[in-house]
Amino acid sequence: MWFASKRPEIRKATLTWSSASRKLVLVATAITGMLLVVPSTVPAQAQQSQWCSKFKGMVNFRYSTEDQCRASRSGRGGTCFPRQASR
Repeated sequence: MWFASKRPEIRKATLTWSSASRKLVLVATAITGMLLVVPSTVPAQAQQSQWCSKFKGMVNFRYSTEDQCRASRSGRGGTCFPRQASR
């Protein structure tokens, strides 16, 4: 019992939670939390990098824009190129 009182009119209004009720609420909350997190990560995974850089024989496919790629290569050399659709 969450709250116990000696007065009968208050005792009737108090709530009691069984162990099964607590577990049900906990499981429902956990499932809801997971469902809210999972869809937010899907678009980030689905988005492909559109620009690539090449420096000393190594190729990185991680840039969303040409400006990001050029900023990464600035002062260090290398080249930027659009990602091929076949890759």
